[in-house]
Amino acid sequence: MSIYQDILNWSQSRQLFIQDALRRLITSTVLTQTDIDELVQLVKKECGDTSVALNAIPLDNTHIPTTTVISGNYPKLISLSNPINISALHNQGNLQFSSLGLTVVYGKNGSGKSSYSRILRKLCWSRNPSVELKKNVFNPSPSLQKVDFVLENNSSNLTFSWTESSPSDPILHSIFVFDNDCGDIYINNENPTEYKPVGIDVLEKLIITFGNISQTLGSSIVSYNTQKPILPQNLAQTNIAQWYGTIENLQRTDVDSQIQFNQTNIDRKRELTNLTAAQNPQQNVTNLTNQRTRINGYIHQIAQIEALFNEQNINELIANRNTFESVNGAYQIATTELQSINTLEGFGTNPWRTLWETAKNYAHSSNLSDGQNFPSLVSLEKCVLCQQELDENAQQRLTTFSRFVLNDVSTQLNSINTAIQEKINVYNSLIVPPIENLTELEQLIPNFRGNYNEFYDSVAILRNSIIAYCLFLCRWLFR
Repeated sequence: MSIYQDILNWSQSRQLFIQDALRRLITSTVLTQTDIDELVQLVKKECGDTSVALNAIPLDNTHIPTTTVISGNYPKLISLSNPINISALHNQGNLQFSSLGLTVVYGKNGSGKSSYSRILRKLCWSRNPSVELKKNVFNPSPSLQKVDFVLENNSSNLTFSWTESSPSDPILHSIFVFDNDCGDIYINNENPTEYKPVGIDVLEKLIITFGNISQTLGSSIVSYNTQKPILPQNLAQTNIAQWYGTIENLQRTDVDSQIQFNQTNIDRKRELTNLTAAQNPQQNVTNLTNQRTRINGYIHQIAQIEALFNEQNINELIANRNTFESVNGAYQIATTELQSINTLEGFGTNPWRTLWETAKNYAHSSNLSDGQNFPSLVSLEKCVLCQQELDENAQQRLTTFSRFVLNDVSTQLNSINTAIQEKINVYNSLIVPPIENLTELEQLIPNFRGNYNEFYDSVAILRNSIIAYCLFLCRWLFR
């Protein structure tokens, strides 16, 4: 019977559910669906399922028959006595066994033969140890079941008392019991009839048990295979929808990190819960939508103000000054060249230009020009203002003035003047919204008033600086 010891030794390095399955197969021979379900739970537990409370009971020496001694000195059952609260056996009953030869136990029906046989089958070793010792239904008693044994081992008598719910003595496992129920296993449950070494069937049944466990786990896994839910179309372009579309290819850690419900999610859930629990959630939605529109308006106003002081606008002002300095130099050279024919003080300045434009407009409206050019042949004969005839010098001066006004340098300087005036008008019209118009932002933004005041003062300083800068250029143009 050393094969059982070999199986035990082999099982020591195997998973606990295998050791538990071997214990069940050796002590019960046939596993029920309950056994399979419990073994499945043990497999899950070994794979990390912390919700399983069931603990494995590994195979050990108490579950296998004791190895006999080769010398022939093997344990012998001498007597079984004092069965207490076991079936209807008399509590002083005593069943003796001869140490030599064959002992025959006989009696009438109901005398206790089968009850004694069940005691031996349960506490010794048999192929069908799954037996329940019934209590005395004719004389109910709260006493625990108990029975005494006397065994001979190595020429010495040993006594052992078994009490209900306690294990049997290992020496009893060297005594083999075979009765009708045990025979039923060999004759009816194991076909075809063939010779197998004792215990080899345990391994065959273990293989079958593995198959049953696998089938049960497979059925459980199938129940979790469901159709992947389809997200609503209006969520298809969201970040979470794109992540959800690749969820099958993600590791468990990636999924767990994405579905963490952090404080931000908790706050948002509370906010949405409050909105949906309100008496008029649609009105709340309308109010929030209107508030968002107003806030976007505030953002647009502030952004427009900030844009006036961005790098692009500042660089444009600097470029105007650089262009002015370059063009003004050329303009001064042009006016100097005309000083010899200049008879008016302030030649080339804006007042002089105004006077020139007035004279040109008057000539066109009074038919003192050809209607397109000034001066023309008609306007060179007489002064358009005093109607005195113009001598040759005056005609030359008037023609030179026209060339000067139409000169590219003069035109550029006039364009710069227009651009600077536009800048001055923009910054003069700049208005920062008063704090009274932004009161609701104080409820939404911490320290908003302080930030607003700092922004207001900064805008005022920058605006005044830019206007002063532009006026400095204008003084050159109007001098």
